[in-house]
Amino acid sequence: CGRNVCAIGQVCCNRSCGTCTPPGAKCLTVICPQVEESVEVAKREPQEIPRLGQCGTKRCGLGQRCCNAACGHCVGPFEVCLPRVC
Repeated sequence: CGRNVCAIGQVCCNRSCGTCTPPGAKCLTVICPQVEESVEVAKREPQEIPRLGQCGTKRCGLGQRCCNAACGHCVGPFEVCLPRVC
């Protein structure tokens, strides 16, 4: 699935972003930038957002990480964290 490998029981829903989901789950239809660009953005962003557990007013589930604390948005281990407006 792009540069990711989907876990057992998940399917590739967006090869551009390397996003895996359970079969039949909704999937964002966006085109993600190249990995090099994503790494560049990640270098510029502060690393203050927690990766596991609390995510803003929500709590991430087992195996998830906090993607956007301002929105309380968690993603799975192979999902790409995309910018979103809350």
